[in-house]
Amino acid sequence: MKVALHGPRRICAILAVVVQPIADEQARGYLVAHLEARGESLYARLDERLRAMAHTPLILWLIKEAGKAVSWPKNAIHEGFVQSAPITQKGYPF
Repeated sequence: MKVALHGPRRICAILAVVVQPIADEQARGYLVAHLEARGESLYARLDERLRAMAHTPLILWLIKEAGKAVSWPKNAIHEGFVQSAPITQKGYPF
């Protein structure tokens, strides 16, 4: 915790949470733990870009929820993320 003093009577506390990236094996294990055999299949179908995005806990959770909600054809997860986000000049949805 970082404490900053501003004048003689004011104390302002700043709290931060640091989220460490998730390793590929941890992401696969998470999907398998929550989706069993379907999680293994889902992880195997993630392309390089989605696997990189799965290093973030929120995105990994979204991938798990998407995999739980419907039966996905081979590349539908990637296409779903790309189609749902506006594309910038660089071609990325962010």
